[in-house]
Amino acid sequence: MFIKELIIEGFKSYAQRTVFKNFDRFFSSITGLNGSGKSNSLDAICFCLGITNLSQVRAQNLQELVYKKGQAGVTKASVSIVFNNEDRENSPVGYESFKEITVTRQIVIGGRSKYLINGKNAQLNKVKNLFHSVQLNVNNPHFLIMQGRITKVLNMKPLETLGMIEEASGTRMFEDKKRSAFRIMKKKDTKVDEISKVLDTEITPTIERLREEKQQYLKWSQNKNEYERLKKFVIAYEYTRSLNLVENSKQQEIELKNEVSETENQIEILTNDLTTINKESKVLLRQKDERISGKYKKLEKQVTAFSKEFIKQTTNMDHFKETKQNEEKNQKQLNANKKSIEKSIKKKQKLLETKEKELFEIEKEHKEMNLQLEELQLSISAISVTVSNNNKEKNETSGKTLAGQLNHYKQQITQNETIIKEKNMKIKFQEEELSKMKPRLKEAKREFAKLQKKSQALELEITKIENEIQGMGYDSDKHKSLIKQIDQEELVRERIQNKLDQLSIFLEGLEFIYQSPTQDFNPDSVKGIVARLFEVKNPEMYHTALEIVAGGRLFNVVVDTVENSKLLIKFGKLRKRVTMIPLDKIVNYSIDKRIISKAQRKVGKENVQTSKSLLDYDRSLEPAMNYVFGGTFVCKNLELAEKVTFDREIRKRTVTVDGSDLNPVGTMTGGSIDKKRNVLDLIKQFNDLRSEYHNQNDKIEGIKNLLLEQEKLKRQSSILTNELELKIHELKLIKETIVNSPQCQIITQFEESGELIEKLKMDKIELKKEQEKNEKKVIEIEKDLEEFENGRENKVKETEIQIKKIKKKVDKHAQVVQKQLELVEQIKFEKNELIEELEKNEAKITKIEQKIEKMEKELEIKRDQIKEKENELKEFKGKLEDEREKLIVTDKKIGKLNQQKTETEKNIEERNLQLKRLNLKLTRFIKEQESSANRITDMEKQHKWIKSEKKLFGKKHSDYDFTQTDPTKASQNLESILKEQQTLEKSLNRKVMGMLEEAGTKYQDLCGKRETILKDRKKIEQVIQELDIKKRKALRATWKKVNKDFGSIFGTLLPGTSAKLVPIDIEEIQKGLEIKVAFSGQWKESLTELSGGQRSLLALSLILSLLLFKPAPIYILDEVDSALDLSHTANIGKMLKNKFGKSQFIIVSLKEGMFENANVIFRTEFVDGRSTVTRLDNRSRNQISNVDLIAGKYDKIDEKSDKNEKRKKEKREKKKRRKNKRKK
Repeated sequence: MFIKELIIEGFKSYAQRTVFKNFDRFFSSITGLNGSGKSNSLDAICFCLGITNLSQVRAQNLQELVYKKGQAGVTKASVSIVFNNEDRENSPVGYESFKEITVTRQIVIGGRSKYLINGKNAQLNKVKNLFHSVQLNVNNPHFLIMQGRITKVLNMKPLETLGMIEEASGTRMFEDKKRSAFRIMKKKDTKVDEISKVLDTEITPTIERLREEKQQYLKWSQNKNEYERLKKFVIAYEYTRSLNLVENSKQQEIELKNEVSETENQIEILTNDLTTINKESKVLLRQKDERISGKYKKLEKQVTAFSKEFIKQTTNMDHFKETKQNEEKNQKQLNANKKSIEKSIKKKQKLLETKEKELFEIEKEHKEMNLQLEELQLSISAISVTVSNNNKEKNETSGKTLAGQLNHYKQQITQNETIIKEKNMKIKFQEEELSKMKPRLKEAKREFAKLQKKSQALELEITKIENEIQGMGYDSDKHKSLIKQIDQEELVRERIQNKLDQLSIFLEGLEFIYQSPTQDFNPDSVKGIVARLFEVKNPEMYHTALEIVAGGRLFNVVVDTVENSKLLIKFGKLRKRVTMIPLDKIVNYSIDKRIISKAQRKVGKENVQTSKSLLDYDRSLEPAMNYVFGGTFVCKNLELAEKVTFDREIRKRTVTVDGSDLNPVGTMTGGSIDKKRNVLDLIKQFNDLRSEYHNQNDKIEGIKNLLLEQEKLKRQSSILTNELELKIHELKLIKETIVNSPQCQIITQFEESGELIEKLKMDKIELKKEQEKNEKKVIEIEKDLEEFENGRENKVKETEIQIKKIKKKVDKHAQVVQKQLELVEQIKFEKNELIEELEKNEAKITKIEQKIEKMEKELEIKRDQIKEKENELKEFKGKLEDEREKLIVTDKKIGKLNQQKTETEKNIEERNLQLKRLNLKLTRFIKEQESSANRITDMEKQHKWIKSEKKLFGKKHSDYDFTQTDPTKASQNLESILKEQQTLEKSLNRKVMGMLEEAGTKYQDLCGKRETILKDRKKIEQVIQELDIKKRKALRATWKKVNKDFGSIFGTLLPGTSAKLVPIDIEEIQKGLEIKVAFSGQWKESLTELSGGQRSLLALSLILSLLLFKPAPIYILDEVDSALDLSHTANIGKMLKNKFGKSQFIIVSLKEGMFENANVIFRTEFVDGRSTVTRLDNRSRNQISNVDLIAGKYDKIDEKSDKNEKRKKEKREKKKRRKNKRKK
């Protein structure tokens, strides 16, 4: 099979119908200028072969394949290929009888792609199968090598290279089949899952549900027969019981009345006993209150006052002892100081005596020297008789000579110096004393600071306590008024309690007293007596009517379940006979909505209402309320009630507002009613009083809370005041301790010494100023003397020399005297200071001794006082304890009386309950007597079978044998069957049998389908395994053959080289193949080392080796020689012509070496925006120069271009003419 003809219309640049006629059987070439439509013709062939990846034909969507995207008037693209199919051996499967096969593909803008085979519409799969059967898979082509694919071959991954081998071997089709098989398997799996899901979620639950419904249906049919039998039995029992009750009623009535009178007498006796007990208890309580408020309270106050005083005195004494101990410590310290001072005085005395003796000897020697000096000076003074005239000041020196003045001032200087030295000595001594005191001072300051802190802390505590007392808000007047208020409110509460007690006597039957039947019994399961479980919306109007409606059922007990009812009856130790209403089993007597609407239309909506609608109650009690009130109407008057009750469509019991009772059977009950004994009115009164009592209780509790707060504040304030007094006293004692402490004395002594040093320093400064003045005077006088002496130098020279010598000696000796004198003065001063200190110390010791003696006496007095207070406190506490014991005795008496009171009240309560029960029993008995007579007649009317079968009622071995079958159990069974039937009917499915059969058949069908699908899946898996084995064998054979041809072709095209395909894994070829190249026997690691031409030759060698293995009928090559030189291009052309003689080659090329080997050449041209084609066979190619052929400059092109130019000129001239015409 090969391409004979290609017809293109409207595809890409081929706007008009263009036909490529008579392709050569073996080798055809397409050439032309760039952009003339060469590659578009190959794109058209790919398009027709069914390509799906449009990027391979250089388009993004189908619209781009139409000429100018449909904007030039062409809206359809069509490509047809005519195949020559004369070789039937290589013909596609199913087309062996056709000599020619025409395949057409059309697209319309905005439409879909359309395929035709021999002019008939065909599906894409059919077209694919046609081409796949002859190795023409356009979507994974080994027969088609488009522009740029040569380089892509070498860049392929190992798996992609393997894909080319698979395509050549024909196993690629197996992969497609395998993928489709896997898709089918996936679909089958989803189908199995869907079937399983339907079976699990729909069919199986439906069958199970239908089976349950079947069981319900069978149960319902069984219960129906049993219900009819038990209903007759229960009615027969009721009938016989009513007859027996009517016969035995009179004797029982007399017995009940006697019991009532007996209980009333017992109640009267017990009430008398209760009054005496109350009187006795009141007397005792009054005595107790008087004792508490009188003597006991006084004693309590005295004990608290004495205890406060006792605590105060003991703390005072403790502080006193502490201060005494501190004083004793001070005394010891002062005595030690005294001894040390006396020792130092003795030492100073001895030193003074020795130094005075030395001073006496030195002074004696100094006097002798002074006498010599005076004699010499007298001789000079005889010469100088003149008195200084310069001395104008009137002072101690006035009238003296200059020498006398000089001597006077010098004496003053020496005196001042000695005084300054004394001052310095004193300062030094005081500073030494201060330095000695400094270590003690630190400790003293620390201790003094502690005492100060303690006193400050106490002051803060005192202010805090005072603020707390002020901020407490205790008010004594408020406290008293609250006590009065409580007494008044308690009187009000007592009155309400009395009223409640009176009412509770009448309502004793409305209390359900029981013991817990089991340990884990829930008391919430007992809801209570019916009468206490609802409230009437309009009590004044409807109380009487509702009491008549409910009747004896008002006293029934509502319980949550039948099981709890049984437990209460068996083990609850009930004091009276009780009727239970179990919420889970009780029959619902509610009136149908249609009947209610009929009744309201009959007499008016405001005139008739259901009795249940007049109540407010908890919705959980709905079944009980339906049972008691559900089946009765309430009307405003008797006339309206008759209309409602005896209406054929309604026929329901009706009660009027004033208490008339109408039964649809025909009975009417009415007459006067004791409204004082109306139970619902009494319950309302009781509830109102009880709420009032609770409110009063809350009020009293509120006042009591306020009182408790005030009492609490009172206690707190009294505690705080006591604490405040103690703190104030403690502060006083601490302040005294601070003043008398040795630490305080050390600090004061240190401060006095500091002041004295400052004073001495100031005196020293004054003396220094005076010294400076005297020194100035001495200098002035010496100047005067110098002037005076200069005139008489010669006379007194000799005398002066002598004086100078003696003067030097005197001065030296004077310094010695002065030093000794200073030393003596210093010792005297130190001694005097020590004597003064000793005197002070002795004075302090005597003072402290006196103080300690005084404190001893005071301490003895305080001890005696504390002992007295302690004895008095013990005495008062003993008296208080005696009073308490007396109060305990009275409390015990009151307790005994209260016990007797409660017992008596309990007995009265029990008797009242008994009386009420008896009264109720009597009234019930009378009512039952009346109702049983009415019931007998009603039953005979309602159940006509009674007259014929009443002879059998109670007879043994009959259907109405009451001894063999328990009637109560039978009635319970009847109720349970009725309830069960009601519940069964709600969900009863009468068509269940047929539905179950239908569901079963559906289940079996689906299970069969699932089994079939699973079997098919297994078969597909087996086929896939077989295909995989065959595929591996075919792949290995193909690889070996292609590998051999690949090496030989590459060696031929590029001598001295070799190439091969190497598997990644030798054992498993399916993991991929790598291309390896060798030059001169040396294998390259990578293909990146090859040049562009070498790479192209390598890729072409691989493609050609694939073509040799299993040749396809057609091969299409698009400019595969673009990277090759002319010699290599010619070699490839020759190889294609010689080695591939069985296949058809269609090549697009611009190189002469390639297309000169082709038998037919198609030349494309681009004229007027459209591609055209011209066919040349190989014989006529020599007439055209190679250069012209390559460049595309043929003569026909020139002729056509000349024609085109002429046409264009003509068009322009025509346009000009038209314009000129328009202008004219």
